[in-house]
Amino acid sequence: TTLFRSAARRNDAEAGSASGILALQADELPIADYDGLSVDAVLGAVRTLDDAEDLTAVEEYERGHKNRDGVVTAVQERTEALARDAATG
Repeated sequence: TTLFRSAARRNDAEAGSASGILALQADELPIADYDGLSVDAVLGAVRTLDDAEDLTAVEEYERGHKNRDGVVTAVQERTEALARDAATG
């Protein structure tokens, strides 16, 4: 099975609300089998994500569930790197 999949897209009303983000289920994340992965596996997967929406979904899900500092930091760093690339590219 593939480790990655596209994030499920929410309707406009739900996507804009905090409750819509917090209501995400693990199977809606852009990383398959998220809850079953080790920190190292999640970190590797995060480094391959290139969509800010996907990164936001992962960060919010992580904060609401396992809340592992290393994962949250990696997501934030990846998000910042993408923003820098967009600004210079």
